[in-house]
Amino acid sequence: MRAVRAMAVRVLIYGQSPLSGAQRHEHEHECEQLTDAALCALIEWFSEAGASLVPFAVTEARYV
Repeated sequence: MRAVRAMAVRVLIYGQSPLSGAQRHEHEHECEQLTDAALCALIEWFSEAGASLVPFAVTEARYV
């Protein structure tokens, strides 16, 4: 028997470049790195539990 569950999650990631006088693209780069790390950690966590994140969909991503 195979059970399928759906889970909706909202993750807010706040990132700020440590550079003094950083410009917008430098802050966005920091956010991208943090977002990638969070997604990798989530996938690894599910994999270790024997679960699968397939299909895994990110429905929205934006800068605030």
